[in-house]
Amino acid sequence: MNKVLTLLFVLILITSCKEKNKLSQLNDLRQITWITGRWRLEDKPIIESWNRTSDSVLSGISISQEAGDTKVLELLKIFEDKGIFYYSANVAKQNNGETIYFPMTFYNESTLVFENPKHDFPQSIMYKINDKKDVLTVKLSGKGNSESLTFLKAD
Repeated sequence: MNKVLTLLFVLILITSCKEKNKLSQLNDLRQITWITGRWRLEDKPIIESWNRTSDSVLSGISISQEAGDTKVLELLKIFEDKGIFYYSANVAKQNNGETIYFPMTFYNESTLVFENPKHDFPQSIMYKINDKKDVLTVKLSGKGNSESLTFLKAD
């Protein structure tokens, strides 16, 4: 029995280290430049644009464009602070105007995951780019709900 528990502990430790390694591989925001540019939501008149505003900040904005009217929906950022990468969102008319922060929990060459279990919805935000780098899928999930958004490269 003790050998089984020891083996189980070692496997958990190895798995934990591998997951942590996925985050430590992201050293610089230049590694995720695939998110930059203008992205058009597939089925709605919404544009999400990302720009590298400094070596340590990617800034984004989500806007809706309907009947000649442009509305800012969200102000977004991906940034590093004290060795931790964050996604922040300030959503128009939500959260009493406060910015919500989501620490990065997973990274690889095509996927970013940010999570904040204390937030109502979403608690998890995943950005995934396809191989051609022309389709960006954003999955929002939390508390048993999920929503998947498909953005097409607009520039």
